Amino acid sequence: MPSTSAGTAFSASSEAVEGSAASTETRAEKAESRHEEAPVVERQSVDMESLKQAYVRLQSLLQQDIDLADKTADSVANYRQARLEAERLEQSALAALASQTVRADEVVQLQAQLVASSNKLEVSIANLHSAIKPVAPAPAVESRTA
Repeated sequence: MPSTSAGTAFSASSEAVEGSAASTETRAEKAESRHEEAPVVERQSVDMESLKQAYVRLQSLLQQDIDLADKTADSVANYRQARLEAERLEQSALAALASQTVRADEVVQLQAQLVASSNKLEVSIANLHSAIKPVAPAPAVESRTA
C-alpha cells in the first residue's frame, strides 16, 4: 500500500510542478500580451531646422572680417573669448546636424547654446566697433613769432 500512496503523492507533486510551470507560462504570456497592448511611444520629433538656422547665424558671425587693430585690450579679449566659444559650438552643431541618432532634448539644448553664443558674439563685435583706443594727443608745437 505504501507504493500506491507514494505513487499518488508523486503524481500529485508532479502535477503541482507542471501546473506551476503552466501558470508561469500563462503569466509570462499575459505580461507579454499586456506589453504588446501598451501604447507605442513614438520617438520625439527632432526639429533640426531650428538648429540649422541657429548654426547658419553663428557661422555668418564667425565669417565676418573683424579688424582688431586700434581696439581696447578688453574688447579684443572679450571678442576672442566669445569667438572661441562660438567655434566650439559650431563643431558640436555640425556633428549634431550630421547625426542620425541625436535626441530632441540635445537638439533643443544645443540650439539654445548657439543662440546665446551668437548673441554674445554679436555684442562683442558691436563693442569692438565702439571701443577704439584713445589716440595720444600730438605734442603741441609752439610757434615762434620773431
